Amino acid sequence: MAKVRKIGDRWVADFRDASGKRHREYRKTKKAAEDLLAQRQVSVQKGTYSAEGRTARFEALARDWLRVMGPEWRPTTATQSAYIVESHLLNPGYGLGARRVATIGLQTCEDFKLAMMAANPNLSPRTVNLALQKLGTILRYGQARGLLYVDPTQHVRRIKGAPRIVKPLTADERGKLLAAATAEGPAAHLIVNLGLRAALRLGETLALTWGAFDPEARTLTIRGTNSCKAYREAFAAQGAWPSTKTEESARRVPLSPELVAELQRFRLIEGRPPAGALLFSKDGIPLDPSSFRARPWRRLLAAAGLPAGTHYHDLRHTCLSELIAAGISPEWVRLLAGHRSLNVTLTVYRHFLPRDVDTAEAIDRALAAGSGQ
Repeated sequence: MAKVRKIGDRWVADFRDASGKRHREYRKTKKAAEDLLAQRQVSVQKGTYSAEGRTARFEALARDWLRVMGPEWRPTTATQSAYIVESHLLNPGYGLGARRVATIGLQTCEDFKLAMMAANPNLSPRTVNLALQKLGTILRYGQARGLLYVDPTQHVRRIKGAPRIVKPLTADERGKLLAAATAEGPAAHLIVNLGLRAALRLGETLALTWGAFDPEARTLTIRGTNSCKAYREAFAAQGAWPSTKTEESARRVPLSPELVAELQRFRLIEGRPPAGALLFSKDGIPLDPSSFRARPWRRLLAAAGLPAGTHYHDLRHTCLSELIAAGISPEWVRLLAGHRSLNVTLTVYRHFLPRDVDTAEAIDRALAAGSGQ
C-alpha cells in the first residue's frame, strides 16, 4: 500500500508500480514526499510511470526525442530541430544536458535561457524562443514517458522582439536592381522578376520546373520548395520536390503578360527544356539558395547600389505591399502569398492598407445602397 513515512531525517514516498514492483523515493520534507507520492500514483494509474525517471538525463531524452520523432518530420523541421538541440539545448556551457530530467524545473529553464542569451548577445529573440519551444516539446515527451510530472517551460517568459517592419523597395531601387540583373544575365533577371512580380520565395523560385508554367492560363503552380540540402537530395533521387510546408503554400500564382513573355523567351534561350527540367540549375543540379545569396545576389546589390542587408525576400514584400496599397483584397493577397491565415497577411502588411477613404461617407453609401435609397 502506498504511504509516506519518515526514515532518519528524511521522508520517503513508498509505492508500487503497475507490475507490483516496490519503489522508494526520498524527500527532505513530509509535504514534498506527499506531493511526490501523489504524482507517482497518478503516473502508475495512467501507465506512464517509469523508474528511469529518477536517473534519466536530459541529453539522453533529447537525443531519443530526435530519433523517435525525426522520421515523421519534413527535412527542414528535422534539420532545424537537430541544430537547436545540438547547438543550444545540449551546449555544455548551459548546463542542461547533464541534468536529471526529474530535477528540471522553472528555475532550471530560466537559467538556461539566461545562459544562452549571455553567451550569444546577438541571438535573435526568435531563436531564443524557438529553443524554449523545443525544450518544452522534449520535456512533454519526457512527461508522457513518466520522467517528470509537469512541463515547466510553460511558465518561462518569452523574449519580445522588435515588431517586424517591412521595407519594400522604392520604384527607383527596383529599376536599379532590374538593370543590374539585366547586365548579369537572363536567368538573374527572371529570378528577380519572379520575386517582384509573382511574390515568390527564393526557395520556391529555385524549385520551379517548366511543368509548373502554363502560358495559356498565365500561371505558375507552386508545388515544392528548394530550401535545404535534404530537399535537393530528395529531388535528385525522385525527380520531384517534397511538398510545401503548408497546404496554403501549394498554390497557382497568376502571371502578368510581361512575366509570361519573359518566361517564354527564357525557355527558348534554354533550348526548350522538358516539363520536368528545372528553370534554374547548374548542369541539371538544383541551385543552393545559400550560395545564390552569398554570390550572385550580393553582386546584384553592389551593382545596383542597394544596401548589403537587402534580402531576396524584400522583393516578395515589395510585391505584396504594393498590391495591398493598391486596394487589392487582403484575402486575395493572402492566397497569392500562400499565407496560412489572413491574420498573417494583415499582421505584416496592415500599415500598407489605403487610408484615403472617408469611413463615415463609405458607411452612409453602404447603408443607403442596402436600404434602396
